[in-house]
Amino acid sequence: MELKKDLVIFSYTSIWALVRAFPSIFENGTTTKYFNNLTVCGRESSREEAIQRLDKDISEIRGQERGENKRVLQSQQNLRDRLNSGRVGYFNFITNGTINLPDGYYDAAIFTKNTIHHKCIEVLLKHGNINIICEKPLVVLTDETHKADDKELEGLEGLVKQYGDGLVLIDAEHYSAKEATIAFYDNLELMSSKYGQIKDIESRTLEKDDSLSIRTQNLLCIKNRTGLLLDMGVHLFGIITNIKGEVHKIEGATYDKYQGYNVETHAEVEFKLRGDYFTEDAKGRIKMTKFIDKLKEQKDEQKVQDEKKFIVTFFDKQTKKETTVTLDFRKGTAISSDGEEFKPKMLVSPNEYDSIFKEFYECIAIKRKDPTKGNPRTCFDNSIRTLRTIYEIYKQFPVEKNLLEVYRR
Repeated sequence: MELKKDLVIFSYTSIWALVRAFPSIFENGTTTKYFNNLTVCGRESSREEAIQRLDKDISEIRGQERGENKRVLQSQQNLRDRLNSGRVGYFNFITNGTINLPDGYYDAAIFTKNTIHHKCIEVLLKHGNINIICEKPLVVLTDETHKADDKELEGLEGLVKQYGDGLVLIDAEHYSAKEATIAFYDNLELMSSKYGQIKDIESRTLEKDDSLSIRTQNLLCIKNRTGLLLDMGVHLFGIITNIKGEVHKIEGATYDKYQGYNVETHAEVEFKLRGDYFTEDAKGRIKMTKFIDKLKEQKDEQKVQDEKKFIVTFFDKQTKKETTVTLDFRKGTAISSDGEEFKPKMLVSPNEYDSIFKEFYECIAIKRKDPTKGNPRTCFDNSIRTLRTIYEIYKQFPVEKNLLEVYRR
């Protein structure tokens, strides 16, 4: 059986797909390297309507070709041209809330709204023999009022157990595909033998974002049941899960929100850790903030800078020495406090989806030979464990009972 299959992408209008996934496919050749053909799925009833939608979107964004908008526009134009020429197929996959699947032999990538990820996964798994990439989070863990509710998580876990054998199910948790994180994963055994076990984890993720952006407003709102823990938290707790770590006690969580938002846009969580790589008293702290350029109070009137770092402290029991390794997601580096820089074993692309699609394809090849192998690092099972941690945070420290206004600290 030929290894290459078609790739079907659900929700071709997703901003994140346009910014990261489609450049990997169109500009870096993912489709030709790993897949035969590409089909995109949307709510539009026909290819012609999809092209009209793209023409409309292109006209609205043209003239704003900066940063993310530039990448969106380029992907929209590439996709429209390929739909026009027939090089990319089109399929209407959702009508009146019902999800329909194209015929054929293909793999699937899900970029729909968070609230229907679970339904798409369910339909694809039940269809059978479809390997899946799903953009994070796999499921949304709150109800319409943003209270913790794990029914969908339990449903996903049951689906994976029932239908997931022999399939590659990968969470497109793109922080784990960044150069700094891969360097950490690839050298963890070396770090542990050299520096000891992990005593402490601290993450400081301060991310500028436009508070008026439609994408951000859709991402962080009660309507879509997604706050900052389900946006950034799945990345940061996922790094712990992906090295077989486990949060066994949540000691505290506090939240703030930016004006105009009804969910947390700032979160700080403290917890205890356990696992093979951790000391008995290992602790962690994760601090996440969006809109830092909009903060009303800035210390010493200095401009707050973007920061995306994950700091791991190792402890050698014999020498009592502590050594930190700092993962800088912005710079793509993993450097220890004694000056050693760790590198990934393989060349890593600056576009995380190059690595994600590559791992997807390689895992499929391994699993074809042995169904018990070929599980990706960010497999659904690992991601479910990450989501359980976030569910417990929401459950033990509910957002609605512990929410300050506009970062009033």
